[in-house]
Formats: sequence, structure tokens, C-alpha cells
Amino acid sequence: MSLFRNGHSVDWSGRRRLPRPAESVRLERKSTGSTFCFECKLFILVYIVKKNFDGGVIIVIPFHGQKILPAARTMKQFERLLASPFEYIVLLEVHISNVKTLKQEADKRSKKLIIHADLIQGLKTDNFAADFLCNDIRPAGIISTRSNMIAKAKAKGIIAIQRMFLLDTIALEKSYSLIKQTAPDFIEMLPGVIPELIQEVQEHTGIPIINGGLIRTKQHIDDALGAGAVAVTTSDHLLWESFTKDINSGN
Repeated sequence: MSLFRNGHSVDWSGRRRLPRPAESVRLERKSTGSTFCFECKLFILVYIVKKNFDGGVIIVIPFHGQKILPAARTMKQFERLLASPFEYIVLLEVHISNVKTLKQEADKRSKKLIIHADLIQGLKTDNFAADFLCNDIRPAGIISTRSNMIAKAKAKGIIAIQRMFLLDTIALEKSYSLIKQTAPDFIEMLPGVIPELIQEVQEHTGIPIINGGLIRTKQHIDDALGAGAVAVTTSDHLLWESFTKDINSGN
């Protein structure tokens, strides 16, 4: 597999080219002799890729394997996440005047901040808003339902997460059409309590799924991950705590 082509790196699925990594690529041969992994920092998006030489299987583990993406809806929750062991954290509702300060605080704690663009109070939905987030704030990732925001994030090497609502069959088909145009890095599928659709959406789009919305129990999380979601977003701090133990133990 060619890692670089004409000054660009090629992502695991071959769907599109990504900008050349800003940091070094580390190649390490495992003790088994049959696998290797490279860790490639695409700006702030980190993939760990393992390739089996015999079977040609490539496994992509996003977010450093972090299965919970804790989402803060209040300043108190945000402060709790800054003190937590989670590397990737999600910022939901915030006023536009506080966005830069919160990003700076996240940087000080070595947190990768994912911002929900549609929930920023006072921010419009036009291309100027997309430029502001991607050029001035530069979060690790952006969540949005809007195609212009997803396109700008991709162009700037920011993790682009398209929100997808499972309201009915018509909404699902419209989402498929939009996702075909935007080709985001991830799809956040809501609500998160319909695990049987995770595999269907992933197979239809070829894009990794993040699950969220109405996640109230650890069983909901386990069901989503078991159905193929790469991560689950939740604003329930009790669920954060249950997975904090796993992070602290190295699992």
C-alpha cells in the first residue's frame, strides 16, 4: 500500500486523498513478524493501521481506540472533561464568544476538541462561519449536518463528522444522497438506540459510524459498539465514569 502519492497520503479506504501528515510517520514491526503498524498523525487525526500481510486485512482504529466521546453541554461538564483522562472530548452548546477560550483551555490540557458547529450560539451557517471555525479555531473535529461545514473541515484537515438523523425511510435516503456528496470522515448516527441500522448504514456508505442520542445505559453503548460503531457520544457523566476506569486501567 502506498502511503504517499504526489505529496498526499491516501486514506485506508481509498475514498479520497488526505493532506500530507504534519508530523512524522512511525513504522514498527511487531514481534509476530506477520503484522506491522504505522501511526500517522494527519494533523490532529490519528489512525493506527494494522495490516496482515497474508490476508491483506486493514483495521483502522480512530480516536486512539477511545470508545466514548464525552460531550459537554455546560461549562461545569466541560471543566470535568478537562480534568478527565479522555483525550477526545466534544463541545455541544456554547456561545460564539467563548469558543476560542475553550479551545485554548483544551489545548493546555492536551485535549482534542470536537465542536458541534450547529449548536454554537450566535454562529451563522454560511461559508464565513465555516471559515471562522476551520481557520481561526481549528478544532480537532467538527460535527455538523451542513455540507459546507463538512467540506471546509475536510479541506483543512479537520475531522469531518456528518450528523445523520434516523427519522424515517425518506430521511434515511436523503441522508445517503447528502453523504455521497460530502464523503465525511465519520457519520454520527442518531438516535443511538437502533443498533441494527449501524451495520446497514456503514455498509451502504463505507464510512465509519459514531453513535449518539438517547444513550442512557452502558448496555446501549455495548450494543452500539457490538453492532459496529467505532465510538459513542454521550453527555451522561455517569457513563463517562464507567469508561474512565477502563482508560485508567489501560483497556
